Amino acid sequence: WFQSQLRDLAITGDWRVAHGDDASVLCHMASAYELLVMMRDNESRDAPLGYGAVSRCVFGSCTPVLTVPVDTPVTSCGSRICVAWNGSREANLALRGALPLLRSADALSILDGSADPERADPMRPPVPDLRTWLDRHDIEADIHPFHPDGPSGPAIDAAANDFGADLLVMGAWGRSRISELVLGGATRHLFGNARMPMLVAH
Repeated sequence: WFQSQLRDLAITGDWRVAHGDDASVLCHMASAYELLVMMRDNESRDAPLGYGAVSRCVFGSCTPVLTVPVDTPVTSCGSRICVAWNGSREANLALRGALPLLRSADALSILDGSADPERADPMRPPVPDLRTWLDRHDIEADIHPFHPDGPSGPAIDAAANDFGADLLVMGAWGRSRISELVLGGATRHLFGNARMPMLVAH
């Protein structure tokens, strides 16, 4: 069955069987690949506690994780990409992991929240210019300042939907899981509510 599915999609692959904790095995196996693809179950919402298989793989994997919502048909992924950018380490990892997709996208919109005063650190140098990085990689993108009045998660979701995005790229859990549990956060909200694939990294 697996090989027939691969033939129908004109791709190659291997079926592997492993024993052990699912997240630990996936994180170990993902080290040999560029991307880990996982189903995101919006109903169970494992993200608020941060100890479900998907969120554990985001934390434990050395590769970006593409999470696909289980309850929403995905007809395209990567044609219209929305990037939630704040200059953080996590956002950088997600952006670099998505580089092949960014190069082939038909349209790219970046929500630039790097000027958020709450994230400013006077002890660190300014965030490197994103436009310069994109130009270096021959990527065209529309960059929009992003300063939501309320929580970032719903605002990112709304902006991505308004853009007609079929993929959202962002850093995951810029704060600790305990902080997200107590205070809420963009990752927690989007894992539980977004109806589009998300490419995330931590």
